[in-house]
Amino acid sequence: MNIQALNKRYENGHKLIIVTSRGLGHLKELKKKITFPFTFIGADGAIILNEKDELKIHSIKGQIYNEIAKDALERSWNMSITTIHKGNWYWHSKDTYPIKNTKKRRTIWQYIIEKPTLDPHMDLIQIKILVPENDLDIFKALLMLKYNNLSIFKSANDALTIQAPHARKDKAVSDIINTLALSPDNIYIVGDSNDDIAIFKLTQNSYCMEDGEKLAKIYAPHLTSSIYDLIFNKLSRLLI
Repeated sequence: MNIQALNKRYENGHKLIIVTSRGLGHLKELKKKITFPFTFIGADGAIILNEKDELKIHSIKGQIYNEIAKDALERSWNMSITTIHKGNWYWHSKDTYPIKNTKKRRTIWQYIIEKPTLDPHMDLIQIKILVPENDLDIFKALLMLKYNNLSIFKSANDALTIQAPHARKDKAVSDIINTLALSPDNIYIVGDSNDDIAIFKLTQNSYCMEDGEKLAKIYAPHLTSSIYDLIFNKLSRLLI
């Protein structure tokens, strides 16, 4: 039903921007379901593919992964430094959080390559730091002191994401809005997580899903049960 609603909006001249923490693999699945042109912002703003299939990737070097992994190993930090590159999922160690003292499922081990050192010149889209929730703010502060030129943000209750400078959801969305010369009154944003709070601030026409995260619902001006509900019920008088 959501796809039906989006198709209706496209037929009436509206554009679609999909913003997600997922990468290009997810884009392939989306294109199977959405047949009209759309802009894709993936990896929390590090990947941008416009309607013309022009791809832009903001990357960081493998040396950053190496430096953080070295510190974690030398200081016995209970964290996992992870990254995905060309379909391979690298972890600096298999014996740290969140695997340490947890059940090691076969599905997990099939995808993990233990590698504390990567090619320092390797282009990485993201580095993930998985750390116990109570320690997350401490490690974020430490990382920001050393890498204050990078985008470092909380991406889950026990995860930090490190990306290239300015590789953020809100900046990517804002840049596209400016390129399309759209005013805040003419855009509608729908999200469901705390990661969406920054883009909710781009317009008063922002909606959080009713089953979204608690903090996100506080910051969103409006709530909706689905995209279909938003388009055909809440906005029908304005858009159709």
